[in-house]
Amino acid sequence: MEKQLEFTTTKNKKTRKKLAPECARKMIAILAVKAAWVKRLEIMQAYGWKADRLCRLGCEGSHGRIIFGQDGYKLTRLATLNEIDICSATILSQIQALQKKHSQLIRRRHNYCNN
Repeated sequence: MEKQLEFTTTKNKKTRKKLAPECARKMIAILAVKAAWVKRLEIMQAYGWKADRLCRLGCEGSHGRIIFGQDGYKLTRLATLNEIDICSATILSQIQALQKKHSQLIRRRHNYCNN
């Protein structure tokens, strides 16, 4: 029986750095066997993970070897160019949304400091 990975909601960078490669390794293993899209819930059940953050952390820790989409997760080397492009567009959209949120926050901070 494999040891259960623990993940807290704290923003502990050391914990994230330690867990990310292990989560990525486990996700890559199951994705290589399935050789197709695999739902987050299936990955979580396979490893007894209770937090979906572990899947996101594994994807992040894969350094581009895993893509994500509406159908779940897939190994980049098994994905079509279109699937990779869709994942890339999703990431860019998330970046743009975060940049907008950041700009709004900085604007509010500036207004707060000037009043």
